[in-house]
Amino acid sequence: MLEGARKYVEIHGSPMLGKTHSEGTKRKIAERAKGRKAWNAGKKMPNISAAHMGGGNPMSRRIEFRGVQYPSIADAARETGFSPIQIRTRLKKGEGRYMDVDPQEA
Repeated sequence: MLEGARKYVEIHGSPMLGKTHSEGTKRKIAERAKGRKAWNAGKKMPNISAAHMGGGNPMSRRIEFRGVQYPSIADAARETGFSPIQIRTRLKKGEGRYMDVDPQEA
């Protein structure tokens, strides 16, 4: 990169910042992209199953939240509509409990 261009980028960021391509340029870019293989063409997608999420995670902790037992905080979040952070906060406040903790210790 030329020194002048390098200084411009350091001061202003990307040279395209705040600018848009003209319709003609967009057509040229689209024309060149036709027929180009996608970056992930031919790659296998990971098999994401229930075993990879929540209850299948060996590090997850079973919880009881609002009288219902869940395999993990993530599963409780999906079922209740609360975010995982909201559930974790409520567990700390005593609205639920971790199943691996003895209630007398808590």
